[in-house]
Amino acid sequence: MDSNDELIDYLVAKDYIESEEIEEAFRKVDRADFIDTEPYVDMPVRLAEDSTVSAPHMVAMMLELLEPRGKVLEMGSGSGYMLALLLQLSDQVTGVERIESLVEKSGRRVPEAEVVFGHEVPDREFDRLLFSFATTEQEVKEAINRTGAEIALAPVEEDGRQILKKFASDG
Repeated sequence: MDSNDELIDYLVAKDYIESEEIEEAFRKVDRADFIDTEPYVDMPVRLAEDSTVSAPHMVAMMLELLEPRGKVLEMGSGSGYMLALLLQLSDQVTGVERIESLVEKSGRRVPEAEVVFGHEVPDREFDRLLFSFATTEQEVKEAINRTGAEIALAPVEEDGRQILKKFASDG
């Protein structure tokens, strides 16, 4: 694929993108603005250290499951690609990133989002939480309790592999 539109057409044809809102967000945010090599290939791309930007089909699946709205927190905001997509779908977006060089890059690429250096979930209210890295169910549940989020989405490590799970608050 040689363009953002070709990538989005592929994701729609494969049913990774189902909703019009998410398709529109993908069309407004060009992956080439966030990664330098092969931006339109449906595969993860290495960013720095042990950090990657997820494959476009995984990003689409995560957005469809998360149903972004209101205030959204992304843990592991990396390149800023997901932050930019989330901004198209919600009111306010905060990213937390543990690699300082990525905080600077994503802050420049997505100035409308708040990007914080660190690895802790902030003590603030959010409507949705997205973990862009593998974590544990316990950490996700603690994050929901800390932020009051209605929905959280995270890849959870189970039996040596990662499974994408959606969590809902008890309240």
